Amino acid sequence: METSYGLIAASDAAVPGVTAKNASFSKDNTPDPAKIKGKIVLCITEVLIDDPRKKAVAVQLGGGQPTYCPKQTKPSYDFNYPSIGVSNMNGSISVYRTVTYYGIGQTVSVAKVNYPSGVQVTVTPATLKFTKTGEKLSFKIDFKPLKTSDGNFVFGALTWSNGIHKVRSPIALNVLSL
Repeated sequence: METSYGLIAASDAAVPGVTAKNASFSKDNTPDPAKIKGKIVLCITEVLIDDPRKKAVAVQLGGGQPTYCPKQTKPSYDFNYPSIGVSNMNGSISVYRTVTYYGIGQTVSVAKVNYPSGVQVTVTPATLKFTKTGEKLSFKIDFKPLKTSDGNFVFGALTWSNGIHKVRSPIALNVLSL
């Protein structure tokens, strides 16, 4: 199994009203700088190589400067999405999130957890103290399975509340082993 990163070829990049001739701006997964100038370049990831040293490939951009697309090292459950989902969970894990305050003035939000069945959940810090609009704060959610979920997902939620507003993040976990 190998991994490489390539461009969408020829007419695959076309949209209604765009001819294949206008969509075709690459040859052998190397863009022609003259052809891509002023165009939107779409890239996809294909699984082709397993060698970690070969998990990145230079993509020539319109300016001729290479950009590297390294193998993703962050697990998908750690993307900074509002929802939290972990499939094939083996043992305890920690998930990280960063939130931005868009209210006016200072506020304090407190975490409340609706626990997924058979999973202990700890939020650190359990209180977020925002002092100004646009401030970003991060927190960690530790999941410790107490039993497996027998191949099924178990559900819960993390809700932040300042007494006026509530922000809810659903949780879905598939616990395979402790």
